[in-house]
Amino acid sequence: CLLPDPQRENPKRKASGGGMATGREAGEPAMAEEERDWADLTPVCLAEAFSRLGPEDLWRGAMACCRAWREAARSRPALFAALDLEPAFDAVGADAAEWWTPAFQRRVDAMLRSAASLAAGELREVRVRHCSDDALAFAAKSSPQLSILSIQSSPSVTDRSMLTVASCCPILTELDISYCYEVSYKSLEFQQSI
Repeated sequence: CLLPDPQRENPKRKASGGGMATGREAGEPAMAEEERDWADLTPVCLAEAFSRLGPEDLWRGAMACCRAWREAARSRPALFAALDLEPAFDAVGADAAEWWTPAFQRRVDAMLRSAASLAAGELREVRVRHCSDDALAFAAKSSPQLSILSIQSSPSVTDRSMLTVASCCPILTELDISYCYEVSYKSLEFQQSI
């Protein structure tokens, strides 16, 4: 997690005559490049910075950087209150062949399970595709605050997990099961009766 100090002057900018004021007078010798160990930031500061990140930066950057950053993120369950993978699906396109593989479903399932665990009961929104029955049931059991669930194009989702969603997520207000062909009207009737 050693990153260059963001306050240091960019030598390319100085050479071009532009850039921000750095507190140094023109002509002063540049100090040696300084590096800071950003892992030494307090967990409160890190968690505050993480709250401003998008999901991809949080998962692939902050959580993967080092143990201190991962623990700081884990200490704030609210960071994981929403799992929205729709922008990623939209960017790739609806007909991506790799979406229909078991390996891809396992990756989506792992993210869904992780989000439900890390949110510690505060998961409120899930927007994924191609999840499995087991991962959805796990998320539902772990997420009584779930109010938005969009699992379109999840061919492995069945009535079994939808019944779990109905019984474990009492404040669910939005449900999208488009192209989930294994979900029947029976589980939807049960959902409405609750």
